[in-house]
Amino acid sequence: MFGISFSEIFLICIIALIVLGPKQLPQIASRLGLMIYSITNYLTCLKHEIYHNSGVGELISTKSELIKTYSKARSAIGAKNTAVHDEITEHPVSKNNPQTLYQPELDFDAQPELFDRVTLLNLKEQS
Repeated sequence: MFGISFSEIFLICIIALIVLGPKQLPQIASRLGLMIYSITNYLTCLKHEIYHNSGVGELISTKSELIKTYSKARSAIGAKNTAVHDEITEHPVSKNNPQTLYQPELDFDAQPELFDRVTLLNLKEQS
């Protein structure tokens, strides 16, 4: 505790007992305790007063409102995304439907080819 060992605290108590006497030591200790209590009580009241006057409570309530609005907007966007995804998957144009026109430039899963089949056939015929 503050770099003071138990033996040093004991020595200070013995010196205070000798200097102040056994009759005044309890009175001084009680006054010191009341003074420490009043200082801590004052600091606590000061902290509460600063908290209320600074508007921190309003900032915290504004923060919670923003978080609620954000979560509502995020859930609404998520619902819209699932609706758009469902609409896209139900679209009649697809690779599995032979009646629709296949557009290879929209096939994102296909690997790119360096040459098309006609160019490869022409290269084989020339060699």
